[in-house]
Amino acid sequence: FKAPKEKNFSESVWLYDTTRVIVPDVEYYHASWVDGFKPNQYVLAQAPRDASAAKDFFKLLAHVKAEGMIIAEASDEYSSNISTKFEKGAGGKKGCEKTSDDVSTAVIKDHGVNMKVVKFNRDTFSAQELVDMLEKARKYIGCPTKGPLVIVCRDGASKSGVFALADTESDRLAKNGKIKHTDTIKQIRFMRCNTFDTFESYELAINTIIELCHRAK
Repeated sequence: FKAPKEKNFSESVWLYDTTRVIVPDVEYYHASWVDGFKPNQYVLAQAPRDASAAKDFFKLLAHVKAEGMIIAEASDEYSSNISTKFEKGAGGKKGCEKTSDDVSTAVIKDHGVNMKVVKFNRDTFSAQELVDMLEKARKYIGCPTKGPLVIVCRDGASKSGVFALADTESDRLAKNGKIKHTDTIKQIRFMRCNTFDTFESYELAINTIIELCHRAK
């Protein structure tokens, strides 16, 4: 399948045909299935950049029966086409609960979708801050979910892959008291191109695993 270039965040970020999410009546959306602690636990998706992409994105959410979403981008540029409810101080008036400075939460009930969504309000973060945000997200959404958890970032790979790793190993630690981070990183990379492809993202991933282990003691 040859993806339309104009529908990708970058020409250098692409999908594998075997794990690309195929949605009926949608020509193409930049998203991949990724296994976690269980098969197809995640959909790693590019943030919709305009109203047309948002329409396809909501069709994707309904099709995969998503049960929660994490938006791993602070800028409204990557969340405004999903929801306009992420506003500081909006409170219950607009359906958004401001839980802390680094995390906002909302319930989206549009386009046949009813789910809890967490938006991270930091563009850069340490491993400790990442785990803090993830713990808040997992508690609010109710992870692990029965259906897929959608993790969104600007390109659908760079940040989404790290959070999928952290969430998977959080589940493994809780259930088995151990981690398999090397296997999980390989698994994510085999299913989602462009994940962990920089030194910075790999370093953050390893430090995040270390932080999870410290907290599990």
